[in-house]
Amino acid sequence: PAPPPAVGPALSPTAEPGPSPATGPAQSRAAAPPRPTAAESALSPAWVQPSSAVAGQALSPGEDEVVGALLALSRALVGLAARSLADLDEDVTLQQYRTLVFLVSYGPLRVVDLAHELNVTSSTATRLCARLERKHLVARQERPDDRRAAWITLTGSGRELVGAVMRRRRDILSEMIAELSLTRPLALAATLNALVEASGELPDSQWWHRLGAAGQ
Repeated sequence: PAPPPAVGPALSPTAEPGPSPATGPAQSRAAAPPRPTAAESALSPAWVQPSSAVAGQALSPGEDEVVGALLALSRALVGLAARSLADLDEDVTLQQYRTLVFLVSYGPLRVVDLAHELNVTSSTATRLCARLERKHLVARQERPDDRRAAWITLTGSGRELVGAVMRRRRDILSEMIAELSLTRPLALAATLNALVEASGELPDSQWWHRLGAAGQ
């Protein structure tokens, strides 16, 4: 069978100076599962074993630890996004919510552009937008200079949902960070913002500015 897609990361404050181990309530959390032994790894299918090479070059042990921490963090963040969304609107799926987030980041988009960003076919994107339109979260618009294509834009309800979910996620992340004893929080923030930039995503302050501008 084909390997399940990797979802993404969790930073671990164990490898390098900077964030120190969690104190207080965080210590009561269950310990992380043990790493597989060499014998267990040897018996695992190749597709479930992590790769430590990029463009033919092996990563250092420290770099490999960072990659693993980011993958674990992304898995945790996907779960956080799903829970936050379900608490506010259980009828909206993660893919539909991701579409709304793209519309905040990039403004009105054609269906073909959304399909490219979501890495789906145009027919899938069309059905996705139709469902969001029935929920009054997006609307279709025509432009005088391009009447052949429909542009998808956020409605007021869509903008409010995206903002509410993001604020809920921010509150939960703030509680998690407050439980940690971060000795160099600005250094950690700079590293994370560099990763955000490398991924092509907007920095948090710019994203909130776009969300506010979408309502004007």
